[in-house]
Amino acid sequence: MHASVAAMESGYEARVPLLEDKKLRILVLDDFALNRRALRIVLAEAAKAHVVEAATIAEAMTQFRKSQLDIVLLSSNFCESNGLGLIKTFRDLWPSLKVLVLSERLNASLARRSLALGAAGCISLSTSTQELADAIETIAQGKIYLEPEIATKLALRQVFGEADIYDGLTARECEILRLIGEGKDLSSISVLLGVAYKTVANGCTQIKMKLDVTCMAELVKVACENSENWE
Repeated sequence: MHASVAAMESGYEARVPLLEDKKLRILVLDDFALNRRALRIVLAEAAKAHVVEAATIAEAMTQFRKSQLDIVLLSSNFCESNGLGLIKTFRDLWPSLKVLVLSERLNASLARRSLALGAAGCISLSTSTQELADAIETIAQGKIYLEPEIATKLALRQVFGEADIYDGLTARECEILRLIGEGKDLSSISVLLGVAYKTVANGCTQIKMKLDVTCMAELVKVACENSENWE
């Protein structure tokens, strides 16, 4: 279990007044069993919510059919395998559903792309129990939730009209590009992401096509120049 998830599990002091009158129905969608269990315990106690969990899209669909869910807490790790487009799929099928993206490595680019696809907010896995409860309360009221630092970065980009090179890239491609910017080679990236070398190499090919770069050296340059987007 991630240490920050374990920390959230131990902090039951948080409370969401909004949920005292009506128990929200929340689905935790994550392919890591220990994360799902920890988040389920935290949300049930801190947010006083009815919480169910799913490890796959099929399981999630089953939960949707069984009951009308209010919020989906969607792991960005799950999105890496299934694509951020899953947010739009959920919103198209259930327009009233609120999607909160939970990320181990939250950044402005991920937040912007998630919101553009219909997410109601994004929050870091390192957040406190109280902050998670606040996020649930905020989106339950129909508002957008972003951590202050991320909200500030997005606002500044909007003011100065800064483009985001990650537009059009999948979550997996963004992660590959980030690691390239950190100086990792393809073999190291395949180990870090737990995928085959060929998968990373094919990802690089797709990234080069989308960013209109012709060689690996140029891709490394682009990744390094934009590494601050991940801070």
